[in-house]
Amino acid sequence: MKLNYPAPLLSGNLLKIIAILTMTFDHYSAIFHPSVHWMRIPGRIAFPIFAFLVAEGFRHTKNRLRYLLVMGAFAAVSHMSLLWISRGAWTSILASFCASIGLCFLIEFAKKCALDTSCKLWMRILAPLPVILAVLVLYFDTKLLTIFDYGFWGVMLAPFATIFHSPRGVDVPKWWQALDILPVHLLTFAIPLVLMNNHFGGSQVWASLALIPLMLYSGKRGKFRFKYLFFFLTSLIILLHLLAMLFGVIEKL
Repeated sequence: MKLNYPAPLLSGNLLKIIAILTMTFDHYSAIFHPSVHWMRIPGRIAFPIFAFLVAEGFRHTKNRLRYLLVMGAFAAVSHMSLLWISRGAWTSILASFCASIGLCFLIEFAKKCALDTSCKLWMRILAPLPVILAVLVLYFDTKLLTIFDYGFWGVMLAPFATIFHSPRGVDVPKWWQALDILPVHLLTFAIPLVLMNNHFGGSQVWASLALIPLMLYSGKRGKFRFKYLFFFLTSLIILLHLLAMLFGVIEKL
């Protein structure tokens, strides 16, 4: 199905570059200018942009299981490395994205059962239960949440963006197709984003500015393929936090 994306100005690749640059600037500011609070504002948009692109990656990848496993492998490497570097003070955003992809799988299954007319009634009723149980565990298990950067609502960002993605292998009705557009995806995405910003407060409220470049998303990857993006991102995260450790600003990040 061809998607109706307005204002096709920014490809997925350009959004990745924006997120990487703002994340790098954020860590630079924390390391070299920790007392200049306004310099942390640009970096607030990096995590939401990455989270939205994780949802897009889940939608477009040919092998979703491989997508999850690759994310999980890099999440494990970056998470264990940051725990060692910081003596337990830091976590990795890739761990949050790994949990997000897991929830996207559950939501996809629930949507298939709900929209597939051949699906039995009892499956339609029971299909949402794994989603509900997973969300409840994430919300109430405070020890589990310590693994995930940006907490519960950070994990929810990508799954909320996929709510109205059309599930694969199912002929979706026209009313669903009408909802499968960028403005609707951004609207559902904005719900956990606002709640996350409200939870953390401070400069985090500026993370909502990520919606501006996301509104210009073309729905296309772009000419170049970031085949090793997870490797690059993992390496960059570890390098930036090593610099933070060397300059003694562990508590600032």
